[in-house]
Amino acid sequence: MIKKLPIISSSLVIIDYNIARHSLGAKVNAYQFPLYLVLNKMLQISDVKYAMQFNERCKKGKRVLALKMIADFYSNNIGRVKGFKGYLLRESLKDPPSIVNITFWDAKEDMDSYYNGMNYSEFLEKVKPLLEQLPEKSEYHLFDFRLS
Repeated sequence: MIKKLPIISSSLVIIDYNIARHSLGAKVNAYQFPLYLVLNKMLQISDVKYAMQFNERCKKGKRVLALKMIADFYSNNIGRVKGFKGYLLRESLKDPPSIVNITFWDAKEDMDSYYNGMNYSEFLEKVKPLLEQLPEKSEYHLFDFRLS
């Protein structure tokens, strides 16, 4: 069962044990949540047309901090960055240092502009020491996107 945490912003937060314990002291099962999903409550699924995926591998002992930094960064950008609709942040159950984050956008131009801009570059410099190498990046046009 997913434990809903207090709403910090206008976002729904589904969060993993380690991040919950680290940031809020919540008591949840450590293996219950391999998936983190933050989407703006006002998200219109039909508006989501593009996605950028980042595959990252964390240095030993740095995964929880990296996940928290990434979640905080993207969470703070919801509703503030043109075209940014939300993100998905997940970790591998079989390879714990591996994490993947996917951001959702309504326009490719907004997505490209954002990832070529200063805000993202500054964030990348902060998170780089926690990663074994720079994230592998892939762009996607979304054919279908549904949540229930």
